[in-house]
Parts: sequence; structure tokens; C-alpha cells
Amino acid sequence: MKKNELFILIDLALAVVKDIALEDRLKKIQSAQREYIQAQACANRSKSKAIIKAIVNIDTQVILLERDYLKVKDTLETDGRAAMEPLITMLKKERIRLVNEKNAIMNEKTE
Repeated sequence: MKKNELFILIDLALAVVKDIALEDRLKKIQSAQREYIQAQACANRSKSKAIIKAIVNIDTQVILLERDYLKVKDTLETDGRAAMEPLITMLKKERIRLVNEKNAIMNEKTE
């Protein structure tokens, strides 16, 4: 075996070792990326779930509040009506904000 051939074999052996090390490193990076994506998906599911619960709660409270308000609306003075109507409007706007936030999370998942 010539000197050159030996150097070539050593270079090849070193290249294989380096490629194996690189492959191992890339697999670890890939695994870490998968773990991150799974954690992000879990966090998004938890956040979406909490938002949906808040939306349901707001819907329930608005329905009950509107029902009760309609019962006493005629007996309330102007100040009482002026206080209730903005409250109902504010709750409906909060619901819309929460729906938009949930939709943004859902769109984030698909990107």
C-alpha cells in the first residue's frame, strides 16, 4: 500500500466519522424541533380551550343579563338603562375579540 492510499483511506475514515457525528447532531436537532412543535401545539390547544370556555361563559352571561334586563327595562330609570346597555355591548365586543384571538391561534397552527 502506498503512502497516498493510506492517507486517502484515513481521510475517508475521518469523513465517515464526521458524517456519522453530523448525522447524529442533525437527528438531535430534528428531535428537539419536533419536541418544540409538539409543546407549541399543546400550548395552543390549552389556550384555545381556555378561550372557548371564556366565550361560552360570556354567551351565557349575556343571555341571562339580556333576559333579566328585558324584564326590568321598563321599570328602570334612564340612568339604569344607560348603565346596562353599554355593559351588554361591551360583553359582546369582548366575545368578538376572544373569537378573533382563537381564530388567530387556529391559523397559527396551520402555518
